[in-house]
Amino acid sequence: MATGLGLSRGAVLRRYCRVVDISGFKQISLAEQPNMDCVFWIDGACSIYEHRPLQCRSFPFWAPYLGSRKDWNVLESMCPGVNVGELHSAEAIDEWLALRRLEAPLDADSVDEVSQDEG
Repeated sequence: MATGLGLSRGAVLRRYCRVVDISGFKQISLAEQPNMDCVFWIDGACSIYEHRPLQCRSFPFWAPYLGSRKDWNVLESMCPGVNVGELHSAEAIDEWLALRRLEAPLDADSVDEVSQDEG
């Protein structure tokens, strides 16, 4: 993503990301606009589609939404892009899930490092 934007990793983290706490684990997430759309969602499309991070490439196939049909239906009611477009194989979805599991949560030192990373 940084390369596609022509910025350093640190600049991308400071300008477009935030640290979120998910069940006690800190993760990097893309920032949102005031209406909660992704900071890169502009005029109904992703402005960095070719360079989007795994967080985006794997959506909506995130573990919390795959637990039950009810969970999926709730997501579908909130996101007009769910169940629209290209169909993905079970293998591709499993690969995304595996990659997401490999993304280690940040510890306190890493959070400080991310906020001060200059590239």
